[in-house]
Amino acid sequence: MKNTIQLISGTLILVVAYIIEMMLLSGILIAIGLHFPELKVSQQVSFIQLILSGLIGSAFAQYLITKYRMSRLSVFLILSFILFFSNISVAIEGSLFTPDYITGGVLLSLFVQQLLISIAFSLTAVLLFRKKLSASTAEPGANIHKSLAVKILVGAAVYMISYYVWGWLNYNLFTKSFYESGVSGLHIPEGAVLLKIILFRGVLITLSVVPFLLKAMPDNKLKIFETGSILFLFGGIIPMIYTIGMLPEALIWYSLIEIFLQNFISGVLIYKIFNYK
Repeated sequence: MKNTIQLISGTLILVVAYIIEMMLLSGILIAIGLHFPELKVSQQVSFIQLILSGLIGSAFAQYLITKYRMSRLSVFLILSFILFFSNISVAIEGSLFTPDYITGGVLLSLFVQQLLISIAFSLTAVLLFRKKLSASTAEPGANIHKSLAVKILVGAAVYMISYYVWGWLNYNLFTKSFYESGVSGLHIPEGAVLLKIILFRGVLITLSVVPFLLKAMPDNKLKIFETGSILFLFGGIIPMIYTIGMLPEALIWYSLIEIFLQNFISGVLIYKIFNYK
């Protein structure tokens, strides 16, 4: 009972820390001249969005630290890579499909914001749960270090293929009318440009889970599903939370299903790629 209370209280403290860090860092960046997308939602909705995204990130941090025994540095790398690379990859995709909202200047601001919040949140998690952390006693297999760059590129290609397969189906079956009408500033980019950006996003998506694949030891049967879940949670659910009130509800649900198929399946395959002997 005592451990359960400690886990819940620790998670709630981390959620509060995330909200404060996000608001404080965003305020500082705005004060020094950086620009962010204009949110067409109320302050109450915006605050709820922060709570939900902070709760998901905090619950994952708690799960990671409770399940895997690893060093503080490993925890920091895993959390910061997942948060930064998954979020910035979504921002890059957003600049393609909603160029009126995410301009070049806004994209740069989001890059700086996400880098800082990823570092701050990961450090907070490490400090908050420092008593639960210890040096990892197991080393990853040597095969996982071979041709790391090649595995990242193969993972990126896998994501790109998954993106096009499920994106094409979703677009032609459900979401075509939303894009053609330009609702909420939606834009259809040129095929060649989309191909290059999605391949680059695939690299970022793969990078986001590299420390988790390398550092979260010992390996286990659930890790393959955890990898897919990480990509869906941080590259799908959290970003979509911030579109509530901005995009049509039907489009959000269609997009979530598409992202689940894209990211979860890609995560499973990326795990397989990194463990290929």
